[in-house]
Amino acid sequence: MYHKSTKNLITMTNPSIPRFIPRFASLAASLLLLDLPPLAAAPASTQDEEATVLDKVLIEDVDVEKSVLPIRPNNAFYGFDELIKDTPRSIFQVTKAQIDNDHFHNFSDLARYSPSIGRGTASNFSTFAKIRGGPADTTRNGILLLNPAVRPFDNNAWESVDIVAGVPSVIQGSTTRTAGVINYVTKRPLFDGEHLQLSTTLGRIGLDDRTTYGQYTVQADYNRVLLKDKLAARVSLQKTDATQYWGNSESDFEDVYVATTWQPTSKVTVDTNFTYTSSRGAMPYGINRVTQNLIDNWLYDAGPIAPVVSWDHDGNPATAAIVYRGSATTGAFTPVATTAVPTPPAAAFTQENPAVITGWWRNPDEQPSEDVPIDGSQTLHTNDAFSDTYEVIGQNIVNVRFNENYSFRNNTLYQYSKSYVFGYDGYHSFMVNKMFTTRLEFLTDHTFNLGSGTLRHQSNSGFEYRYLWNLCDNAGNSERTVNDEDASDRSTGGGHLGAGNLLGIDNIYAQGDNGVGSPADYYYRSDIPYFAINSPTYGWLAIAPAYHRGGGRYAQLSLRAASGTDVRLNRLQQYNFFTEQKFQWEKFIWRFGARVTAIRDKLRALEPTYEAVAAGVLTGYNFDDKVAETNYDLNSSLTWQPKKWLSLYGAFDHDIAAGDCGCCLTQGFMASNPNDAKDQGLNRDHFKLKSQLVEFGTKFEIIPGKLFASAAWFHQTRHTPISVTVTTPYGGMTKQTFEGVELAASYQPTNSLATGVNFSHIAVTENDGSWARAIPRNSGNVWAAYTFSNGLGLKASAWITSEWKVSNTAYVPTQYNVDAGVFYSLKGWRFDVDVLNLTDEKNWAPSGNYAGDTVGYLLPAERFGVQFKATYRF
Repeated sequence: MYHKSTKNLITMTNPSIPRFIPRFASLAASLLLLDLPPLAAAPASTQDEEATVLDKVLIEDVDVEKSVLPIRPNNAFYGFDELIKDTPRSIFQVTKAQIDNDHFHNFSDLARYSPSIGRGTASNFSTFAKIRGGPADTTRNGILLLNPAVRPFDNNAWESVDIVAGVPSVIQGSTTRTAGVINYVTKRPLFDGEHLQLSTTLGRIGLDDRTTYGQYTVQADYNRVLLKDKLAARVSLQKTDATQYWGNSESDFEDVYVATTWQPTSKVTVDTNFTYTSSRGAMPYGINRVTQNLIDNWLYDAGPIAPVVSWDHDGNPATAAIVYRGSATTGAFTPVATTAVPTPPAAAFTQENPAVITGWWRNPDEQPSEDVPIDGSQTLHTNDAFSDTYEVIGQNIVNVRFNENYSFRNNTLYQYSKSYVFGYDGYHSFMVNKMFTTRLEFLTDHTFNLGSGTLRHQSNSGFEYRYLWNLCDNAGNSERTVNDEDASDRSTGGGHLGAGNLLGIDNIYAQGDNGVGSPADYYYRSDIPYFAINSPTYGWLAIAPAYHRGGGRYAQLSLRAASGTDVRLNRLQQYNFFTEQKFQWEKFIWRFGARVTAIRDKLRALEPTYEAVAAGVLTGYNFDDKVAETNYDLNSSLTWQPKKWLSLYGAFDHDIAAGDCGCCLTQGFMASNPNDAKDQGLNRDHFKLKSQLVEFGTKFEIIPGKLFASAAWFHQTRHTPISVTVTTPYGGMTKQTFEGVELAASYQPTNSLATGVNFSHIAVTENDGSWARAIPRNSGNVWAAYTFSNGLGLKASAWITSEWKVSNTAYVPTQYNVDAGVFYSLKGWRFDVDVLNLTDEKNWAPSGNYAGDTVGYLLPAERFGVQFKATYRF
C-alpha cells in the first residue's frame, strides 16, 4: 500500500498523465497536508479518502515509507481513523522506517522511541512489555492477545507499533493490565505489484569467547497481486538460531506469516492474517544472591546452602510447627532458637514423618562469606532446561462503509498456544491456551450546524465477546525452595536451579517408590499432603506431591496452599458492551466513553486431584468453582486546538476490570478467609480491580511536517493482584500509585536526517508508601540516523536510567548504553553493521525469569557485540 510519492500513485492510476502534473499534484498534496484543518474535522467520506492518501503522499521532502513522524492514521484505540496528534492520550508510533533501520531483540528496545516503555529484562523471553512501571497488554491490530505463550520476541509479522500509555480504551474490553497497550500493526499486502525482500543477520562478535556466540536469522518477505485492485497476498518467513550470552540459554524459532487483502467493492475491505510460530531453547533465569557488592563490584557471595525445615515437636499434626536449620557440612538439623525449643524428635526425618522444607539458608559460621568474581554468563540454569512453544494466531478484519455517515467493522481473532517449560527439577510448566475474540463496531459520522460553527459527531458503539480456555498443569516448588545454588561453582556449570541438586538427588520427582503418581500414598502434615524424598545428606524430607504425566513431565495437585502452584482448567467468558462518543465544535473536541462487561469464569481442578478426593484425600475442599461478576469503565477527555499545529488535552478514566488469563494472573483456588485452608473459592476481588487515571498533555508540530513533539503529566492509581506464594497462598490485591511526566520529540527535515529524543520521570509507590522495585525514576533515550548522497549512512542511539531498587538493601546505580552503526545502500541492496553496547558497559536488568521482570534474580545485560545484516529488495 505504500508508494514513495504522489507521483507514483497518480502515474499508476493513469499512465497517460503528463509528467508535470504528478509533480504539481505532489506539491499540492504537501501543501494540503499542512494547510487543511485537522483530519478529524473532515466529513466521513473525505476523512477515509485522506486516510488512504496519507499513507502514499510525499510530505515535504520525506517519503512516507521513510518517515519517523507519527503520520499514520490509527483506529486501534478509539476506533476512529485519526492521527496521533488528535488523540487525547499519550500515544507513540514506531514506524516502518524505524523498524527497517533498527534491531529489536526484546520489548525494551521499543523504549528508544517512546518514553512510556520501561526497560525490563534483557532476555527476549519476557512475557510482558512494561509501560509506566507496570505490565502492559499486547494487541494485534487492536484485538487483545494472550501473553502466556513463553517464546522469543520476534517481529516477523508486524511493520509498525502503537504504544499507548495508561488505561486501554473502552472498545478493548476488561483487563487488569491498565499500565498501557502495545498494539502491533501487521504487514498488509501491497497492490502496486510484485515484491520480494530477503535479509540475513549474523552475530554476535564480542571482545572474548564469552561474549562471542552464534546468532543467525534469515527472513523472506514476498508480496503478489492476485487480482488487480481486488486481491493481494503477502508471505513472510523467518528462521532464527541464536545462542545467548547467559549460560546455556538459546532462542531458536521459526515464524510463518501470511496475509491477504480482498477489496470486492470500493466500500468493502477484508484483511486476513495468519501466524504460526515454533520455538525452543533454555531461558536465562539470572544471578541469585543479589547483594550491593554483587551489583557494584561483581563479587558473588559464594558458599554452599542447606535446607530449612519444620517439624511438629510432639508429633501432633494439629500443633504449631518448629523450624530447624540444616548444616551443609554435617547434614544435622538444629532448632532456630537455642533455648526452649527441643531438638528434632526421634520420629522425625523418617519416610512416615518427613520434615517439611520451608526454605534455604547459608550458615556464615559454618561457611564464612567468600566474595568470588562472577561474570554475566554464569546465570543459573540446568543443562536439561528447555522451553518448547507452539503458537497459532488467525485474524480477520472486515470494514464496510455503507455511506458517508455509517460504517461497520468486525475484528475477529483466534489464538492457540502450547508451552512446556522445564527450568529445573522443581519447576515443570505445561500451559495450553485457546482464545477467541470477536468485536462488532458500528460507526457513525454526522455534521450539524451549531451557532456560528459546525458540530461534528462521531460514535463507535458495539459488542465484543472474548472466550478463554486455559490449562495449567505444573509442578513447582519455586516459592518454597528459593534456589540459592552457588552460581559461581564452575563444576556445576554455574548452578542448576534445583532442590534435588542441593539435596544430592538428581530429580526430586523421580523417586517412584515415594508415592509419586499415587495419591493414596501421600503423607500428611497438618492435613496437607506431601510426599517424601530421601536425601543422602538430610534424610527424609517432604515436598508438595506430584504425579507423573508422561514424557518426563510431572504435575502437582490443585491445592495451592500446599504447593503454591497453578494447576487448573479455567474457562473465562467476557461480554463487553461499549460506546465511544466524539463531539467536535470549532476548536474543541469532547469525548465520552463507557464499557460494561459481564464476566463468567469457571474453574476446576485436573483429574488427578479428583482422583485424590475419591481416594479420601483432600476431603472438604472445593475444586470446582464459578463466578459471575460485572465491571465497567468510564472515560472522558477534552481537547483544545487553538492552532492547527497545537493540541492541548485533559483525560480522565475510571476503570473496574478483571484479568483475561487464568495462568498469568492469580485467579486460582483462592481463599477469602486465609485462616481456613479449606475455603478454596475464587477470589472475587480479582474481578473488580480498580484503576483511575488523570492525564494532561500537549502535542504540537513545531515545524509542520518536520518536527513533532509531545508532553504529558499523569497520575494513576492501580489495584493489582498479589502473586500467590507460600507466604501469600490466597493472593489478594495491592494498590500502587504512579505519577510522572513524559516528553518526546522527533525531527526529520529530509530523507537524509532523522532524529529523536524522549525522557520520562515516574514515581511509583506501593500501598505502604515505599518505592516500588525495578522502576527507575528517570530515564531517557536519544537516537539519530543520517544518510549521505552516495548511500552511506550512520546511526546511533543511547539510553540512560537513574538508580532503581532491587530490594530494601540493594540498588542498581545509574546505567547507560550506547549503540552505533553504519549502513550502505546501493540499488536494491542494504548492508548494516551494528555495534551494540559500544562502551562495553556492565549493566543490570531485572530477571530473565519465566514471568520476565522479577528482581529476586538479576540478569546482566549483554556486553559489547557486533552484528551484520544484509538486505536485498527485488
